[in-house]
Amino acid sequence: MADTVLGVDVGTTAIKCCLTDDSANVVGKSSAAIAKASGSVVAVRDVLVALQTALRELVLDSINVRAIALCGQMHGIVWWSAEDVATGLASVFTSGDLEQMPWSNLVTWQDTRCSPIFLDSLNARRQAIGSGSTPSPLATGYGLATYAYVLEHTPEMVQGFDTCGTIMDLVAFMLAGHTSPLQAAIGATNAYSWGGFDTATATWDPATLKACSIPHGMLPAVRDGVNGVTSPAAAAHFGLPSGVPVFVPMGDHPCSIAALLQSIAVDAASALFVNIGTSAQLAFVLTDDSMRLPTTGSFEVRPFFGSQRVAVVAALTGGNVFANFVATCASWTQSLLGSDSALAMDDVYARVIAAAKRDTTLTCRPTLLGERTPGLETGTLANMTLSNWTLGDMSAAVAKGIVTNLFDLLPAAARREIEHRCAVGSGNALVRNELLQYFVEKTVGKPVLLAPASDASVGAAIVVWRQLQ
Repeated sequence: MADTVLGVDVGTTAIKCCLTDDSANVVGKSSAAIAKASGSVVAVRDVLVALQTALRELVLDSINVRAIALCGQMHGIVWWSAEDVATGLASVFTSGDLEQMPWSNLVTWQDTRCSPIFLDSLNARRQAIGSGSTPSPLATGYGLATYAYVLEHTPEMVQGFDTCGTIMDLVAFMLAGHTSPLQAAIGATNAYSWGGFDTATATWDPATLKACSIPHGMLPAVRDGVNGVTSPAAAAHFGLPSGVPVFVPMGDHPCSIAALLQSIAVDAASALFVNIGTSAQLAFVLTDDSMRLPTTGSFEVRPFFGSQRVAVVAALTGGNVFANFVATCASWTQSLLGSDSALAMDDVYARVIAAAKRDTTLTCRPTLLGERTPGLETGTLANMTLSNWTLGDMSAAVAKGIVTNLFDLLPAAARREIEHRCAVGSGNALVRNELLQYFVEKTVGKPVLLAPASDASVGAAIVVWRQLQ
């Protein structure tokens, strides 16, 4: 019977699962879409239904699952009542939803309720209280910032709950059949992404908690490793064996990097990771522990595996904006020619990319969703003339703008770190869009090594295999 680790990625729109052997070979894969997951607030029930669907697609009868490695969307937050979680889980799959579920909705990383004014007030309070540490930053969509906003504006939303975590932390809590807030755990990669995490002490920053009015007892303990084993009840709901160790969940982005490093056999110290999916990221593992780079709204130095650190630019502008442009082109076509003329979206994508004038003089800053760095709340289209206001110019300008914006978010002090690194590209938008590839290569001045195998669930399994070995 083959030994495997089950990797599970609780994503923004889907659940992805994989089974890997001890050589990091993928021996089984499955996925399931999360219903109604397009917004910033998602029903936990829909996540659990998708998780059950994805897990039951795997054939586990002849496979020995040694451990479960969870990862998923960073920053978001969900609250729950610890002693009632098992009852709530049973109600989802057996007896119908309870009148009041023992958990809140999931507020995802896409949440925008924390305005710059509100965030400035939190940071001012934190500074006034004072702290000897430099905790991770607060931003809209980050767990502690969202928590502080809820306490100040809609405190009834969290009444009756006694703990919180990322959606993956809740899933781990459920799988292990836990019943006490003291059993809730969050990994360092996710704790940092919530804001208010002190990397020096690996604990929550007291000044941040006080500034946000968050009770320390509500927060999960920060730790790594095993946080329980699958309970018989949870195992039955999800089609898993019972008694399997469940590891504390990790962030999907560092797990994606782990998968990339494994798939292309590149040394972490020599690679620049360019990921353009729904959003976009630049990342590189720091080789000098003493290097101190400035944190900005969109740039952070986060914990990585093996006591390393990874520098990350996280842009909200990515494949989502290009997809919106393509959808707009399709809508214009339909409006001009009538509803019967609608094209298949794959054809629209292909034609928009093929039409691109790569040497266009039109410039676009496509920050239509804003960025965490101030001053980029809206987008611009500039340098327009009668000759460059065409589909080909616009498609090239939007694609170039996505790439330019991503690299512009990198602080000047960090740019020397990427000059001699090989560029590794990943993410569906980049891998499938030769226009984005072209502008990335123009920006870095060298060919980009495309590595489609950046599945975070695989990376999570790889990280857990290393701990088991």
